[in-house]
Amino acid sequence: MKQILSKIEVHTWIIGAEIRSVALMMVENEHVEECREFIKTEGLLTVLNPRGETHTAIYIFKYPCMEDVINFTLGEFYDPKVVKRWIEGKMFGYPDEKISKFIEDR
Repeated sequence: MKQILSKIEVHTWIIGAEIRSVALMMVENEHVEECREFIKTEGLLTVLNPRGETHTAIYIFKYPCMEDVINFTLGEFYDPKVVKRWIEGKMFGYPDEKISKFIEDR
């Protein structure tokens, strides 16, 4: 488990430093809750995507609007307005923080 948490820690650092918008890690199901708790202590959010009987993909992100973007890519329920505004923001070069604030203010 220590090795898994070390990898999660690197992903949370990358997201927290805003080097990437989203990180993804495959985790054995028995370790998912412990990983989510660690991610939560870092002030980050998660989306879980079960991948069979033994593993779950954990998507790690900082801004709430990314949940809709991730769900869009997974074919899950999402808010089309959020995804459209996120795409438009990226298209015009805005950083995730500004896009998220714009979406939250609407």
